[in-house]
Amino acid sequence: MTLSGTPVLVRCEGSIQNNWGSGSPDASVNVDSFSVRWKGMHNFDTGNYLFAATADDGIRVFLDNTEIINGWVDQSTTTYTSPQNMAAGIHEVKVEYYENGYDAVVEFSWRLEGTTNTP
Repeated sequence: MTLSGTPVLVRCEGSIQNNWGSGSPDASVNVDSFSVRWKGMHNFDTGNYLFAATADDGIRVFLDNTEIINGWVDQSTTTYTSPQNMAAGIHEVKVEYYENGYDAVVEFSWRLEGTTNTP
């Protein structure tokens, strides 16, 4: 849960849509008691966006270093949303997740209001 120490695995992923069930992201990662951090710079148009994060167990989302979603608790699969008015330009998006036990699920997306586009 502390996202500390040397990473066991580093890779680039195009989206966060993972349901590992009772497994893990990779054979090198424990089935339970692991954490993941995704971070990237993304270009947004001006507008109202809806950020959505689903997790079993903990999840939190930061936009330009400001926490916009906090579900950092042991929980069954739960979805959180956060509407954000975005200025055009490059913004940092960071998603942190931990798995404590049982199912491992993490999904994250955003969309401009009135569209169905997601990263």
